[in-house]
Amino acid sequence: ERGDKEIQVPRGVYRLSPGKTAHLELIGLKDVEIDFQGSELVCTDRTRAIHLFECEGLTIKNVSIDYDPKLYAQGRLTEYTPEYFQIEIFEGYPTEDLSTKSVEVYGADTHELKPSFRTFHDLKRIEKIGERTIRVYRKKHLEGVDDFVEVGDILLVKTKRERIDGRGFAPHAVYSSECRDMLFANVTVYASNCFSFLGESSSNIHYYRCRVDRKQNDPTVVYPRMRS
Repeated sequence: ERGDKEIQVPRGVYRLSPGKTAHLELIGLKDVEIDFQGSELVCTDRTRAIHLFECEGLTIKNVSIDYDPKLYAQGRLTEYTPEYFQIEIFEGYPTEDLSTKSVEVYGADTHELKPSFRTFHDLKRIEKIGERTIRVYRKKHLEGVDDFVEVGDILLVKTKRERIDGRGFAPHAVYSSECRDMLFANVTVYASNCFSFLGESSSNIHYYRCRVDRKQNDPTVVYPRMRS
């Protein structure tokens, strides 16, 4: 509003509530540099983190993006049958509003996607059978293909692509529309509801030392995060 061309945000952790589309909406900015100086933006709903529209010559730098509540449930597989996965969800991860779109399988020792991994899309429903225990029911079992799954594996179930506050959902973490001559520098995305960075109807967008990574040593969870 003051017309500043160089904006320095005091370093800190900022918990943001979403607006109409995103948690941070920048519209029509021209030749502006925003330096977050190592700050972290924590999105408190499942919608878009940063929305940029009709910006030109804009620089955004030195910032990380995360979500709380988390965008997926993560827990240990305690029972596996051809009909369902039973998962004990770790503290710090959601147990509500889970999606039947997919389940991912990680090795408990490696913390990496398991060899011969396939994403399980053939899901029927999710039933909560305890305070932090869920069963993910499947439509079918593929014998010989699914047998790499073992009790003790770490399973991830995404949350629904819906806003918590019930308003319109917008995908992607950092989204540029009808923008040009943009620079994102040292921007780290720890979580996203879809793509981490996306530009549409835009030109000359540069990404310098930007990362998509799972956050290490997250104090809000009791078990390390498997994915971004």
